[in-house]
Amino acid sequence: MAADIINALARIGPVIIGVVAFLFMFISSIINNKRRKKHLMEFCLRIGFQFDQNPVLSLPKTNLRSLNLDKFAKILNLIRGKRGGYHWNIFDYRLTSRRGGNRHTTVLTMFMVKLQNTSLPSFSLKTKTFFDKLDTSSEKWISFDNHPNFSKQYILKGDDKERIKEVFNSPILNFFESRKLLMTIEADNDYMLFYIGNKRTPLKDILPFIDKATAVVKLFDKETDL
Repeated sequence: MAADIINALARIGPVIIGVVAFLFMFISSIINNKRRKKHLMEFCLRIGFQFDQNPVLSLPKTNLRSLNLDKFAKILNLIRGKRGGYHWNIFDYRLTSRRGGNRHTTVLTMFMVKLQNTSLPSFSLKTKTFFDKLDTSSEKWISFDNHPNFSKQYILKGDDKERIKEVFNSPILNFFESRKLLMTIEADNDYMLFYIGNKRTPLKDILPFIDKATAVVKLFDKETDL
């Protein structure tokens, strides 16, 4: 009898541990989200931004790639405000993916801005990592023969390669070559999107990040015939 009990516990033990771990992560997530919301509301009051209670209804509809990858993605904690001459929508974006039969949830902070003077072709730009060098799809990346350092530092993708190359003129390429911006940038028509990796941006880094992104926006947002 004792042996049977021990064997039964051995079989269900991992299940119990898994359930407890799931409940712990679920409860921790709820607590962290409530804390994040409270701190963001206080942050908005300090800097004159607006905390939006209905982010799904308020966020403009766009064809930005990262906002259309997961139909089950959820927008959280949308704050809105003007800085650097532009109106920003900043929000936490929760994505769910499956890896080996397991569900994995990622929450990252995105910064979306509407351009004022131009419309851009759809593209994405990110800092190149070691693992990107192993990517077999690298032939699809857009490169510039007269700016080899740009292609060493960044990955630029997009369907309309000719138009993207026209947009990425020498001043823009020189800007990116002269600094290593640890952010991902996406564009589509009159919207641009910025984010860092797969993480939430701490409150103390939100305004500095907007300022860095604004410098990039002003490079592209010029009256053009493109």
